[in-house]
Amino acid sequence: MVVISMDKIQVFHINENINLDLDKAINILLVNEDNLNITIDIKTEVDNVNIVLIDFAKNNNIKINQAIDQAIKAEFFAILIGTGTNVYEINNNLNVANSVSNVNVIACSNDANISANVTINNNESKTTGNIIMRGVSNKGTVILNPVGKINKNCNLSQNFQESRVLLLDSNQKAEANPILLIDNFDVQAGHAASVSKIDPNTLFYLTSRGISKNDAEKILMLSFVNPVLKSLPELIKEPICEYVENYILNL
Repeated sequence: MVVISMDKIQVFHINENINLDLDKAINILLVNEDNLNITIDIKTEVDNVNIVLIDFAKNNNIKINQAIDQAIKAEFFAILIGTGTNVYEINNNLNVANSVSNVNVIACSNDANISANVTINNNESKTTGNIIMRGVSNKGTVILNPVGKINKNCNLSQNFQESRVLLLDSNQKAEANPILLIDNFDVQAGHAASVSKIDPNTLFYLTSRGISKNDAEKILMLSFVNPVLKSLPELIKEPICEYVENYILNL
């Protein structure tokens, strides 16, 4: 494992199991370029921690467990642009009242099979979980499985999720499978999910303004994933956005 520190950014090039015990505000960038079957355990105890996973390797099985043990807001981002068959499991546990977990995922498939599974467990009262997932599929398969679980005795908790996939080809396979498991009545929860092609009316409008069909499709795809990109930490937003934009432009 190679660790490079740059001011308030710490970069981990993943090649083995990792345990992170975060006790200060920091931006963590997890980068994977290898074929891995690993587990990453994260214990978050301070506010202002942003964790970003970027994966562009082949045939991975990556599991990430994050325990949030203080009344803080934890931000987690996953940019999944691998090839081959890739399975991701992201499990966040809200263990203290007034803690918040926001998980944001972009999964881009260009002849890859990507399965992204995100679970937020509300294990204490007055906790909040939010999942936003965006998938773009040109070839291959994208499967998004968000799970929100509010356990007993977790009054006044919230768990919301949104999972959407945009297809360039209607013959491609994609799934958005929202699951809410609620064991308490005094809570708020909800989900939204969709799998769709590019809207032909919007495409027609752009092409009627002199934009080529190919360029119009790319503009709409970038707009589709923008809700995740715009919420990235400022210190690392520009290079990650540039990478994702270049990837989509070359689909």
